[in-house]
Amino acid sequence: MIEIKFVENSLIDLPIIISILSPLAVGLLTFLLAKRRYTYEKLLDKKLVVLTEIYRMVIPLEVELNKYILVKGHGLPESKREEIKNAYDRFFELQNYFWENEIILDEDSAQEIQSIINLSNEILANLNSSIVSQEVGANKDSYEQWNKSYLLWKDKLPEAKRHLRIDFKETIEK
Repeated sequence: MIEIKFVENSLIDLPIIISILSPLAVGLLTFLLAKRRYTYEKLLDKKLVVLTEIYRMVIPLEVELNKYILVKGHGLPESKREEIKNAYDRFFELQNYFWENEIILDEDSAQEIQSIINLSNEILANLNSSIVSQEVGANKDSYEQWNKSYLLWKDKLPEAKRHLRIDFKETIEK
């Protein structure tokens, strides 16, 4: 008789146990989902900060390239070396910040920024080669290298910046 009573009590206790455990299970699931969402939102906020900061660094680099290409590009080699140094400083600041924060960015964002860095590096390399060519008297080569930089700056840099702005706006919409 004791066994039958135990079985009957177990069956009666099962709905009570389920009614106690159900809210706990729902609460745990809700907590885990909220924690995951919080982590995602925090990373998304950090990504927006990084993208904003990178864009903030791209603008002064572009300004330095503008000044050099449009104003100093045809000057004397001595003055050019000092002027291009400012553009290099801005470039390395951008590149280092990107390397430090690349882990926060998704693949698309990282590729957009890397394309701006590669493009800026190519522009600066051509400008530096132009200075060297001018110093050794190869004025035709100097002009061709400067012109390559000018075309990249004029045509491709604005397009790369546009892609970065689009990526930022897509991130905001997530």
